[in-house]
Amino acid sequence: MAIMQIAPEYLAGFIDGEGCISIYKWSKKKMKNDNVKTQGYGLELSIGNTDYKTLRWIQDNVGGKIYEKKIKINLKKLWIWKMTGTKLTPFLKLIIPYLKQKKEQARSAFEFRKAKERKLHQQNFRGLTEEDAKFRKKCFIKIKQLKKGLPAETKREDAQ
Repeated sequence: MAIMQIAPEYLAGFIDGEGCISIYKWSKKKMKNDNVKTQGYGLELSIGNTDYKTLRWIQDNVGGKIYEKKIKINLKKLWIWKMTGTKLTPFLKLIIPYLKQKKEQARSAFEFRKAKERKLHQQNFRGLTEEDAKFRKKCFIKIKQLKKGLPAETKREDAQ
């Protein structure tokens, strides 16, 4: 990933102030008329801002997508820049050294992404093992705890 126009320190500061690192649960039906659901966890990094030009500048330099968030009251438009998938790994690696507030969240997200990539590159891929699922849930819980201000060392028994 080439970051040409933006210093990683600037990006890290912007993410510390305006950004959100999230691991979220998802589920979907395998088939339309089927009651069986597949479930998993996803990762995204987002920045919300009312200045579209700033987010577009970030998008032009590092990728990602920009969405307009619908707000019910009459305020300025809110724009959301998001990055997901394989581009997140090098991006997180680049900014982690400069993050202050969200460093532990970013480290956990990086571990989550690296584990997911290792799984995708394995030969004989046959879905998630129980160990993989537990690790992803552990990362999910860790980021939730960090967002609530709990220390990174906090352990939850249901993540085991």
